[in-house]
Amino acid sequence: MTATTGRPVMAKLMIGLGLVLTGLNVWGVVWPADYARDYEFISRPQDGQQSFEWAMNNLANVQENSLIPSVMEIVNRRMVNYLQAEEVRSHALRVHPTENWALWLLGVIRPTTYGTLTLNNYVHILRRGLGMCGQQALAVVDILEKRGIKASSVGLLNHVVAQAEYKGQAYIIDPDYGVVMPYTLEELRNRPDIIRAAYAHMLQHVSPDHLEIITRHVIEAYKNAPPAPPLDGIKSTIPAKEITFERDIYRIKWAVPFLLIGVGLGWWMITGGRSAKRASAADQGSRAV
Repeated sequence: MTATTGRPVMAKLMIGLGLVLTGLNVWGVVWPADYARDYEFISRPQDGQQSFEWAMNNLANVQENSLIPSVMEIVNRRMVNYLQAEEVRSHALRVHPTENWALWLLGVIRPTTYGTLTLNNYVHILRRGLGMCGQQALAVVDILEKRGIKASSVGLLNHVVAQAEYKGQAYIIDPDYGVVMPYTLEELRNRPDIIRAAYAHMLQHVSPDHLEIITRHVIEAYKNAPPAPPLDGIKSTIPAKEITFERDIYRIKWAVPFLLIGVGLGWWMITGGRSAKRASAADQGSRAV
């Protein structure tokens, strides 16, 4: 095959691939994958499984006077924690190609690094709908940060929550268990009575034999937690390169197919114009002969 005949073929391939990738992106917008629903992850009675659309609609209508508990409740009722076997969890957490074909491809190539990537953008987190305590806390922090509210994740002992300051009031927010406490971490360290009361309603499903064990575990998690980080949003606990990577990979999923289509069309038009000129010149030459 000559270079001149190969160019239109390559142009067709570029346009075709661009259209396929664009189709995947559009499919993901119109019919987003619901990981929690599709894989039927139900690990605890308090897990919600409300839809992504439900979560986004409610976030758009949150009232300022109940912002902190409302954000917590939305994340809590949308997100599902998971306790299933590792192989099931790894498969379910892998980003679907209609969500982000580029991230899905990276997960296939390097599954240990990108297969079950922790997300930082609350829209991506809520769309996935699956996540343990740290992922849910990040969703709360990102929602609040994007509303101009100081917040950050807080690592406890074997647990992660969020902290925030809103209208002069400090809050500890645990979307995994559906708890909001209007205190700082330091204030809660030696207040097991407050912690016990706050978590009591979420532990009603636990058998009496295990209730006290779990309650003591939660109290110890707060008591022995390291100092809380500053209220610097996502970047207080997540490296900047991870935040940048997620932002860029979700831009790339749209930029690459548009680039392929644009370059392919340009290539097609240029080579088509040259072919027409050559055909016209050949026709004139044959007539002259």
